[in-house]
Amino acid sequence: MSSRTDRTQPAIVDGLRRLGFGILDLHLSGRGAPDLLVCSPDGRQTVLAEVKSLGGRLRPAQVCWQANWPARVYVWHNLTEALATFGIASKEEAVS
Repeated sequence: MSSRTDRTQPAIVDGLRRLGFGILDLHLSGRGAPDLLVCSPDGRQTVLAEVKSLGGRLRPAQVCWQANWPARVYVWHNLTEALATFGIASKEEAVS
């Protein structure tokens, strides 16, 4: 089990929390499980997300976990990608 997080994860988590998103950090779950469970501020959408540094790739255990999960697992490299998952084009749009 790896306790390491990609270097982009703190900025993504901080940005989402500042915008009212609920976040459960799952990165210690191991065995290929995604890093984050994220809920939109209005509670209408919850997603699983794997956070990777730019150029980072999924490990074999992560590929296997996602292949066996019945729903999509998003892969985010930055806050812009995370917001786009929820249909938000920018941080400015999220706060308006």
